[in-house]
Amino acid sequence: MRLSSHFFWSAILVLSLVTGLSAMGFAWDGGPGPCEGPVRLDPGKQATLDNLLAEHHKAMQPLRDQLFVKEHELRALERQSTADLPAVRATAKEIVNLRGQVIEQDQAFRAKVLKETGLRLPPPPPCGRPAPEPI
Repeated sequence: MRLSSHFFWSAILVLSLVTGLSAMGFAWDGGPGPCEGPVRLDPGKQATLDNLLAEHHKAMQPLRDQLFVKEHELRALERQSTADLPAVRATAKEIVNLRGQVIEQDQAFRAKVLKETGLRLPPPPPCGRPAPEPI
């Protein structure tokens, strides 16, 4: 039985895709990378880091709450049948300002952690936080 060249090249293509995708899946999270794994701090520095984290979360929560409210206000404004463009722009500017405050607070926190513990924290997710869930 003679196989056609079309079948042969299709099989080669499928095998390469399967091999390439499985290699990508292995390297995505579980493969080797630049991270060194969890950092072990001495108990004094760990306590300092825990206190700094608690203070940071306490200071950031009002900003996160304001950001959450403004994002939902913007969605409500956008969904109106006749959108009020100046109100949309004003709310969007407020969101940009709040995000800027979040980034500044985060950078100050990271600098403080580095100064007091010597630990360089990993970078935050894009835009400093995950995207909000749709209503």
